[in-house]
Amino acid sequence: MSNAGQIAFTVVGGVVGAYVGGPMGAVRGAAVGYAIGSAIFPSTSEQGSPSPGSLQLQTSQYGRTIPVSWGTRKYAGNCIDYQNFQVHEHTSGGKGTMMGGMGGGGQGESTTTYTYTVSLAFGLGMNTNGAAGKRLFRMWKGKNEVDISSMVQDDVITGLWRTANDELRFYDGTQTEPDTHMAQFHTRNSAYKNFCYIVLPNYYLGASSSVDNFTFEIGDNGVVTQSLRYYTKFLTPGTESLEGGDFPPIGVIMKSIFMTDETAAEGLSEYTFDGSTIAHVRGIACGSNPKGICTIDNLIFVCALGDYNVRVINKTTFELITTFGSHGTGNGQFADGPWNIAADDDYVYVNDVTDNRIQLFNRSDYSFHATLVPLPADYDGSYGVAVDASHIYYTMSSSTWPYQDLFTHNISTLAHESTFNYTTLAGQSEMLAVDDDALYIINRDQSKLYIYDKTSHALVHTINLASDSAYEPTGVAVDDYFIYVADRNPYSDGKAMLVYNKTTYTLITTFGTYENPFENPYGIAVA
Repeated sequence: MSNAGQIAFTVVGGVVGAYVGGPMGAVRGAAVGYAIGSAIFPSTSEQGSPSPGSLQLQTSQYGRTIPVSWGTRKYAGNCIDYQNFQVHEHTSGGKGTMMGGMGGGGQGESTTTYTYTVSLAFGLGMNTNGAAGKRLFRMWKGKNEVDISSMVQDDVITGLWRTANDELRFYDGTQTEPDTHMAQFHTRNSAYKNFCYIVLPNYYLGASSSVDNFTFEIGDNGVVTQSLRYYTKFLTPGTESLEGGDFPPIGVIMKSIFMTDETAAEGLSEYTFDGSTIAHVRGIACGSNPKGICTIDNLIFVCALGDYNVRVINKTTFELITTFGSHGTGNGQFADGPWNIAADDDYVYVNDVTDNRIQLFNRSDYSFHATLVPLPADYDGSYGVAVDASHIYYTMSSSTWPYQDLFTHNISTLAHESTFNYTTLAGQSEMLAVDDDALYIINRDQSKLYIYDKTSHALVHTINLASDSAYEPTGVAVDDYFIYVADRNPYSDGKAMLVYNKTTYTLITTFGTYENPFENPYGIAVA
């Protein structure tokens, strides 16, 4: 952008040029005047610097429930303090030749940009390991893991762990004094006793005022355990050997199971599972006739069939964040109500039962994005949907009963790629789940779980759920070690929740019966 000095010299040059050389002289004179003005008064282009108030945080919520857990668990930290927001100015350019190279050594155009730093503290959860405290095993910035291998326990300050460069500090819940870096910005300070938290002193934000999304995996310090990354498959429950990374001891992994119930007062409930037993944690009402459920990051998505919308729940506080969808046949609406749901980093995928369509909603604002097309008209309903890194999978009940079809779409282009007809799935298929190797499809009428190779679609294994007192199974979820099944009508002798060894397909445990505490459990998810 021209400044006052450049404009003045341009005008003077034009006047002198016109007096000497007429109209063409005016043009040349103005150009020479602008060059001289630019040399004496160089332009500066600046990119605005945000104020500290514009800092964008992952999560910072006053009065948020503090997690209490045992064993190893992954946390999305809640920002409890940020201080010392600094703007750093960087100027480049400014050197050039005068008058287009015709002698001289004047100044050219310069550019000023800004980078930012800020000091942050993230709260994680309570210390449940007594004097030994907790231990930070792993840390992620977005999807990328952060190297914390240099982190050691401080030999002077109680409860403090820090990396070699002191860019990361972890307090294990045994600390008795405030963090020395954050304390310099406050007149009154808290040691956050019995509370685990992270401090990032002078964290580099780059050219953006947005703080990266951080997640942390912490567990009990002083216990014979390793990070979850070393465990691959379950063998025999209770195996203590960690050689080769086969089986984590009972209690090392604490999983959270989320379950919907169509008619119970607790439409959404949370349970813990330590590899052996299941325990109820909490529950809330969750709309009318809650069906499918999925969880990702710190969110739980629940299909409220009777309300024709999807409910978004905060996984930590168990509070409703928002809803999306309405009754109708337009984009973003549900004609018969949302039945099942899946999610990834970009979209939420919802099927609309007998309307035979899968709709995609943007994760950023839950606005409608697209509909998977074409879906055949001669189908009786779509019940299950699942996603992985490359594909979207959903089941359809065929009009040529009793056959069931599985549709596969490319997750990037949304184009239909394949249709597989499973004659083994005679009857109504409900939910499905997917992992790196297999597809898991619940058959409600047969009371069976079919497991197929994800690439060849060959049948790998069948679990007869009825033999384990699951008479009307509807929901299925998987993680690295287990298969979780929800049974809709557990009756007096039936089981509402069943957990199987993912390697041997043997039953590990069950939980709940009809009216104790369930009525009509339906969807299931695990985190």
